[in-house]
Amino acid sequence: MENSPIEKQKILSISPEELSLSDESKKIALEQYKLYISITDSHSTRVTTVIKFFLSINLAFVSGFILLTREKVALPAWQLILLAGIAILFCYFKKT
Repeated sequence: MENSPIEKQKILSISPEELSLSDESKKIALEQYKLYISITDSHSTRVTTVIKFFLSINLAFVSGFILLTREKVALPAWQLILLAGIAILFCYFKKT
């Protein structure tokens, strides 16, 4: 049961003082609870998606580093420092 944005605004604008024990109030409180649960669920899904994305990027960085060291690829020191700096900056900006 999907509510329109106007109905959602109406549901969320009720203060606790206005809430009585009438049937209408109980219906509104139940709709507020349903709305809260759906918002929480969608937020949780988005957070999980973002975490999976950044985890895969970090895994790619680690895999690349392991591949470079295992194959004894000769990289100049400045390239290794640049790769490490990019990885550190990526992790830092992921956090913010």
